Amino acid sequence: MGTRCLTGLAAFSLLLGAMAGSARADVSGMAQVVDGDTLIVAGTRVRLWGADAPPFDFQCRKGERTYACGKDATRFLRDVIGNRGVRCEDKGTTAEGDMIGRCHTGFGDLAWLLVESGNAFATDRLYRDAEASARAESKGLWAGDFADPSQWQDL
Repeated sequence: MGTRCLTGLAAFSLLLGAMAGSARADVSGMAQVVDGDTLIVAGTRVRLWGADAPPFDFQCRKGERTYACGKDATRFLRDVIGNRGVRCEDKGTTAEGDMIGRCHTGFGDLAWLLVESGNAFATDRLYRDAEASARAESKGLWAGDFADPSQWQDL
């Protein structure tokens, strides 16, 4: 082989190594719940793929009464996870650098459970039926009034 060919192979190997190093691996372990759709698993901050829950300090309305729907979503997620390990499949990265993960525990897909319980909105078509069911049964957020989820990031 010529020098150019060896140089090209070396450059290609370095490129593959850099690409492999930049890819984030799936994570698993005990989870710390940050809010209704964010966890820390094995030291990695993970935003749940497929669900959007209200921010922790967000307030919703049921009739004339306000309630802490963000805290409700966080509490629900903590209760579902309990002392069980969580496994998250890497689905990408947020603008802030957090992993976007499809996460599961012994009870199943965490995003699906949040959406089905009415504690989050579906952001992927995979969860649209669960959201429709929660809405039809007036579960969680669907039992009252709330701001458009697209405005939550601004709050």
